[in-house]
Amino acid sequence: MALLKDWEKVRLKVVLQYFDRIQDGRYFDFEFILSPTVNKEKAEETIQAYREASRYWNWLFDSSGTYSIIWVLMSEKDYDWWYAKVTELQGNNSIYPWDKSTNIFGHCQLSPSAFCGYGNTQIAPDGNRKLFQYNVIGSNFQSKPVANTVHHESVHFYQLANNMTLPSDLPCWYIEGQASFYGNVISGTNDSSFEKYRIIRSVPASPDWNSEDWLKFLKLIQNDRNECTKDSRNYSIGSFLWEYLLLNYSEEELHKAHISLKTKTWKEVTLEVLNKDADALNQEMAAHLVSVLKR
Repeated sequence: MALLKDWEKVRLKVVLQYFDRIQDGRYFDFEFILSPTVNKEKAEETIQAYREASRYWNWLFDSSGTYSIIWVLMSEKDYDWWYAKVTELQGNNSIYPWDKSTNIFGHCQLSPSAFCGYGNTQIAPDGNRKLFQYNVIGSNFQSKPVANTVHHESVHFYQLANNMTLPSDLPCWYIEGQASFYGNVISGTNDSSFEKYRIIRSVPASPDWNSEDWLKFLKLIQNDRNECTKDSRNYSIGSFLWEYLLLNYSEEELHKAHISLKTKTWKEVTLEVLNKDADALNQEMAAHLVSVLKR
């Protein structure tokens, strides 16, 4: 039997940790609000799936100093109820991304079979900053929550529950890369080969790149905020960069870094918490990406 490579070991470690941590421990501090017409059985399935997934993260921190997560679950029939609820929860200056004329909700087209949502952060009328999540469960939706989505979004809940004031020099790959890595690994979907394909599709020249080429690219996606909108490359490249981070740092160290980003820049945090200059970190990550594309 072939021995596992280091990158395979770190992925296996995450999976084993997940099954260990979900046995007990607390959930995220969700406040769930259900509309009058949402399918209660499907809503409960969703609630339990996300509660279980959240147990992976809660051992890293206690609930003091974290932000509240308000989660509203409804059906495609609840436009008027949703509009009033957003105003109640977030105040008159809220955004309302449900177009009643087209039935576009955030980035998705609503229908009786839809399952989708959006979220944002805002200082609520009570003066506290909170994370608001709104999800539509279509009245004819029959599937169970998609595991990759559950674990991906749970990472975002972890990120935002602990820090809503990330610095402007944060690399584009940081947020979605972490969510993609854990979502893929814990769910057992979208494996390393899939993410490699996404990189090559998004950056066709990348298989021929050396470390210097990748270093230039990493600097670009750290300094050019327009690059942060190119989701596919930041999800997939970020997934492998989080693999690198977990090969070199513990989850406790990376959590400390995430918290430190409330008040410090990315460059300050890499130096003070990860004990590595940001440029040196980029050089090592560039070399890791070269090795990834040779797997």
